[in-house]
Amino acid sequence: MLSETGRVQTAADVVLTELETHDGVLLHLTTKQYYSLNSTGVHIWKLLDPARTLAEVGAALTERYEVTPERALASVLALVNELHAERLIEAVDDPIAP
Repeated sequence: MLSETGRVQTAADVVLTELETHDGVLLHLTTKQYYSLNSTGVHIWKLLDPARTLAEVGAALTERYEVTPERALASVLALVNELHAERLIEAVDDPIAP
């Protein structure tokens, strides 16, 4: 399970298509599976970068949305753990990631 100190990167074989509604669709090119993201999920996806911890991603959400830091971090961790389970992102240096 990824933690707030973790850093992730998007998987090389996953592409995002952002829709006019600002929602998005992820396509895993290897498995041919589609995944949908709401506009907040798309924003989080765009913030995922090995140079940024997941806590920093959560902090960035508080700048864009009216949300507490705790709620933002919880949302980031929930999403990235789902993305990680589906192999859409890769842990870069989280000591407790599998």
